[in-house]
Amino acid sequence: MARFGSRQKRSARKAKVWQRQCDSNISSVGGLFLLDTSFKRDEEKPLTDDQLQKIGILALTALDRILQASDANVDDYATIAAAINTGFALTEMGIGTENNQLFIDAQIAITKLYERGTRTGIWRFDGASAEIVRNATAIYEEQAKNVYIDEIRNAYQTVIDRVENGNIYQIERVTA
Repeated sequence: MARFGSRQKRSARKAKVWQRQCDSNISSVGGLFLLDTSFKRDEEKPLTDDQLQKIGILALTALDRILQASDANVDDYATIAAAINTGFALTEMGIGTENNQLFIDAQIAITKLYERGTRTGIWRFDGASAEIVRNATAIYEEQAKNVYIDEIRNAYQTVIDRVENGNIYQIERVTA
């Protein structure tokens, strides 16, 4: 029979006391339940003002650079594309479904921007595309104000999955 030293006995007593205190808070699946409920609490919260501000600043800064700066680049395109694609995924999830066509038009506009930017090095929208993307970006910001953290994460994941699966708009060149 193993003998316990005083340090081991104290540790064993503390563990028993802790277990009794936690038994009322932990289900039959143990600590996973406790972790899951605390995680869900965070997931079911709206985005904080700080998070909303960051989303808005990133999207609007990228849009502004594309519309006005002479040194707009692929990073600005990627930021705006992420906002537009996430907004579209949110409409598919039922958040702002009345704006579905606007996001489709904005996706076409950013696809044209990408094609033009990679071909010429000039990352600019044409007039109609600029207005469409500006409106879609504003809607995306409004969507972000009305969703929970887990909803926007699911939308981001949908965008990532689509890109990884090659489910993206592409421009086909027709040669005469």
